[in-house]
Amino acid sequence: MYPFLGALVPGVLFTIVEYLGGEFMVYVMGRRAWDYSQNVFNINGHIDLWHTSIWILIGFIFITYIHPYISNILFPHYYSIGQKHITKNHF
Repeated sequence: MYPFLGALVPGVLFTIVEYLGGEFMVYVMGRRAWDYSQNVFNINGHIDLWHTSIWILIGFIFITYIHPYISNILFPHYYSIGQKHITKNHF
């Protein structure tokens, strides 16, 4: 359950950034870099359900595979159980 919830947060954040980037492009630069207005469940053509699900999948891959790998490289003497850090040599 945790990896899905952990993936949901970055997925939603990336979607918000995508929406704000789309609004910025239209209103400040006068150009539309992407247009999802033909897709189902879109908001102003800047975001849609399909691309939000892609962001959630990317978040899941990062939380499940990439983050533990990088954490193990940066902090090889520790592993995490929730918010508590325990050394590998601790019994």
